[in-house]
Parts: sequence; C-alpha cells; structure tokens
Amino acid sequence: DLNLFYSECKEDTLVDLESKLSVPRVGFWVLNMSQKDHVIICFNMTKDVEWMVNIRRYEMDLIRPLSPPTNVCASIEGTHLYISWNLPDSNNIANPDCFEYQLDLGEQEDLRMLTGTLQYVELSAASSRSYRVRIRTRTSQYCHGYQHWSEWSPTVSVAAEEPWYTLDPLVIVAICLGIPMILLAVLLMVRHQRLTSILFPPIPRPPPQYKYFLEKGDPLCFYPSMPEKHEEEITEVEDAEQNPESNTE
Repeated sequence: DLNLFYSECKEDTLVDLESKLSVPRVGFWVLNMSQKDHVIICFNMTKDVEWMVNIRRYEMDLIRPLSPPTNVCASIEGTHLYISWNLPDSNNIANPDCFEYQLDLGEQEDLRMLTGTLQYVELSAASSRSYRVRIRTRTSQYCHGYQHWSEWSPTVSVAAEEPWYTLDPLVIVAICLGIPMILLAVLLMVRHQRLTSILFPPIPRPPPQYKYFLEKGDPLCFYPSMPEKHEEEITEVEDAEQNPESNTE
C-alpha cells in the first residue's frame, strides 16, 4: 500500500492540505502547482512488513510543461512565407536562446527545427496551396528547464492572395502601336498586288507614235518621215514563134 500526503508551506509552516490512498500500483494525482517554484514529495511505503519513508524534491521548471508559443502570425509576400511568434510563458527562463522550436507547415512539409529565434522565412513558397502553420517548444539541453515538447499552438491557416495586375505604360504603348502594324501586315498579304501598284506605280511611257520623235530628238520633224517608194522595173519579153516571118527576112 502507498499513502501519499499533500502539504503546502505557508510562511515556513507546513500545512496539510490533502491525504489520499492511491490505487494499488496504478493511479495519479493532478496538483495545482502553477505558482510554486518547487515541490517536495514525501510518502510512506510498507513492503514486507517494513516501513519506508521517501522524500523527493523536484524543481517546478523541470517538471512543469512549457506552454506553446503565443501570437503565431503567418503571411505570404511574393514567393516567401513569413512566420513569427512570441516567447512561451516561463517564470524562470528569460534567455531566448534557451528555447528550441519545432515548426509544422502542413501535412506535406517536413518539420523545421529552430533554436533561439522568433521568426522563420520559407523561401519559394508555393502560391497555389495554403499552409497550416503550428509550432511547439521545449527547453534546450544546454539550459535548465523542462526537456519535453510542449503542446502544439493553435493552427494558423494562410494562403497566397490573388495577384493584382497593373498596366504598364510601356505595355499600353506597345499594344497601341503593335495592333495597327499587324493589321497593315495582314492587308499587305491579302491585297499584295493592288497595294503594290498603289505604293509603287509603273513609270509612264509615251505612245508609240511619239516614241520615234522623242528618240530622234529633231524638233522640226514631229512625225517620222516615210521611207521613199522604190520604182518597179518592168521587162517585156517577146516570143519568137509568134513572128516567124520577121526571122526569115
């Protein structure tokens, strides 16, 4: 059997508050020791007809779990995820370097281990998903305090905001100048022959009757002179058989 007595020191006087008979081998008490620096446990135990008295002194900082960090804030700016928090409540630990943190960004992310800091920046955060941020803490092994993890802080959900697009003046000018140029190129392809004749008209030429005059360069002969007509030569041939008498004579 195990008898446990719960007493409290008040002005150097030990005052009995509670005494309980624990359940054999299994059982626990919940004590409100939030404002105490240490606790001394004294219990009597009988074993094999022997009476034993045990006294144990425990520092509250070594047995009191830390509260999770408070005021957890998360925001996405551009492609970065910014997270900040406050120190956990602790009466005897004032050095920020004595706290280790475990940061959870969601189910698909690995836990981040941090020490001695109150902020974290996740580079290249995915803008297409939301983050569920929570954090817990414990005392570093190099400091005097509770070495087990605290409870998780309340979850903070954050998602990337839809970007607001602003019109660049250079883009507006490029659009205003680019659209007419594209339309002009299309018209040139469709009406190539007609536009070619309009943009590049043929060189005018004089009629054929004036071409000779212009090439000769004689101002007195406006019309070209006609070539002289050749006279035809006619040769008469007489047949000798038609005049036999004249041959005999």
